[in-house]
This record gives sequence, C-alpha cells and structure tokens, in this order.
Amino acid sequence: MRHYEKDLELFSSRMNLFLAIHAILFGAAGGAFGGSPGTDHVAPVLGVSGIFLATIWFLVAVSSYVWIHEWRGRVLELGQALKDATGVRLGTDVFLTSSAAGGLGRLGWRMRPTTISVTLPVFFAGLWIYVGWLA
Repeated sequence: MRHYEKDLELFSSRMNLFLAIHAILFGAAGGAFGGSPGTDHVAPVLGVSGIFLATIWFLVAVSSYVWIHEWRGRVLELGQALKDATGVRLGTDVFLTSSAAGGLGRLGWRMRPTTISVTLPVFFAGLWIYVGWLA
C-alpha cells in the first residue's frame, strides 16, 4: 500500500513540475509580447518549445499512469489469490470499485484525478498552438 501511495505522490510531483515549467514559459511568452519591436519571431519559437515540453509531459504522464494502473492490477491479483488461499481479506480491497471507493468507484478508473491529469498536456499543447501561431 505504501508503494502505491509513493507512486501517486511521485506522479503528482511530476505533474506539478511540468505545470510550473509551463507557467514560467507562459510568463516568458507574456514578457516577450510586451509590444517591443522585433519580437515577431519569438512567438513560433515559444510555441514550438511549449509543444515539445507538452509532448514530453504527456509521455511522462502516460508512462506513469500505465505503471500505476499495472501495479494496481497486480496488487489486486495478489490480494485475491491470498484471500482465496487463506480466507483473510487484505488491504488491497480498498482498490476495488465498491462502496469503500465512494463516488469515484462508480466512475471507474478512467475518470479518476490521475486520468484527468494525463489530459493536461494536451490542453497546454493547444494553448501553445494558439500562442505560437494564432495570437
């Protein structure tokens, strides 16, 4: 259980790091568009940089998501095998989509905050397309 919590903590730290880097890059973009002459070439460079960063962010997020999902499935299998063998319920039951999971249990794995966090890089890539070429 601690391993799962550490993986979620690491996932959250990675997402926050990429979010902070994007915020800094957006700040640089805002400073570059202060109306100074000769800044026309800056927008596409920032757009490409942002899209590259969003792509890396997306790959890291998906990789982490798949790892957490795989690990969760393995723990469930192990917990069920031990329950069948010994008749003792283990702490892995908290992973099951039951009343213990509350409202999230009804939504399933795809609508959890972890999944929604994976979609953030796609949103930011769209913002960088706007900043780089449409603004």
